[in-house]
Amino acid sequence: MHQKPRVPRGKYIKRGQILADGAATVGGELALGKNVLVAYMPWEGYNFEDAVLISERLVYGDTYTSFHIRKYEIQTRVTSQGPERITNEIPHLEARLLHNLDRNGIVMLGSWVETGDILVGKLTPQMAKESSYAPEDRLLRAILGIQVSTAKETCLKLPIGGRGRVIDVRWTQKKGGSSYNPEAIRVYISQKREIKVGDKVAGRHGNKGIISKIIPRQDMPYLQDGTPVDMVFNPLGVPSRMNVGQIFECSLGLAGDLLNRHYRIAPFDERYEQEASRKLVFSEYSQ
Repeated sequence: MHQKPRVPRGKYIKRGQILADGAATVGGELALGKNVLVAYMPWEGYNFEDAVLISERLVYGDTYTSFHIRKYEIQTRVTSQGPERITNEIPHLEARLLHNLDRNGIVMLGSWVETGDILVGKLTPQMAKESSYAPEDRLLRAILGIQVSTAKETCLKLPIGGRGRVIDVRWTQKKGGSSYNPEAIRVYISQKREIKVGDKVAGRHGNKGIISKIIPRQDMPYLQDGTPVDMVFNPLGVPSRMNVGQIFECSLGLAGDLLNRHYRIAPFDERYEQEASRKLVFSEYSQ
C-alpha cells in the first residue's frame, strides 16, 4: 500500500527513470513474494499431500502479514410502515457500540472499529403488539403515557473476526427515495491480516499448498549451524507435478544469500546448453 522513493531530493531525473518502488518491486526490478528458508522433507505427517508447515517466526515477524480493504454496505428503503432512517439514537444498545458514530449515525472516518461495533445506525419501522414491547417500554407507556417507538434496530455491524481502521465512507443519496430507488452507504475498512492455518501459499512454479500447522521455532527442522527453517514442503509434490525448477531456484537462492549475489536467469535457459541450470547451481555451490 506504500511506495518508497528511489531518487533523493534535488537530483536531476530523466525520462523513463524509475522514481519509486512498490510492493512488488525492489531496485526497480520485479520482486514477488518473500525470501524464506524452506526444506523439502516429510515431517510427522503434517505436510502430507499439499499441506505446508510454517514456523511461528513468519507470524511474529509479519513476513506474510497483509492488509485487506473490506467493503460493508447497507441500504435504506421505504417500507409499508414508513421509510427507514439513519440515526445515531439507537435504543437498547450500549454506548460503547455507538461511540464511533457521528451525528448522522455513520461511523467517522479514521475510527478504529472492533467486532460488533456499529458502522451505520439504522431503524426500520414496524407494527408492534403490546406484548412485544420491552418491560421498561410498557412501564413508560403505563405510567407516563410516553409513546414508545416501534422501530426495529437494523444497524450495520462489523461481523465476527473483523477489526480495522475506517479509511473511506460513501453515502449515495438519491432524490425521491423509494423501495426501488434506495440510498446506499458503503464503509471501507482496512484490516491487518496475519497468516494462519488454512491459508493457501503458492510459489512461482505452480506449486501451492495449504498451511496445516504453525510450529514453534525450536520444533522446526534446522540446518547444521542450528538455523531453523521457515517452511517445510512435501518432497513428493515435486516429481508429481514435474516442476523441478523450484528446486533449482531454491538452491540458487540459498547460494545467492550466502555469497550476497543476485541472479537474473532467462526462462528456458536449457536452450543454451544441456543441463545449464544444474551446472549454474553446482558452480555457485562450489564457491
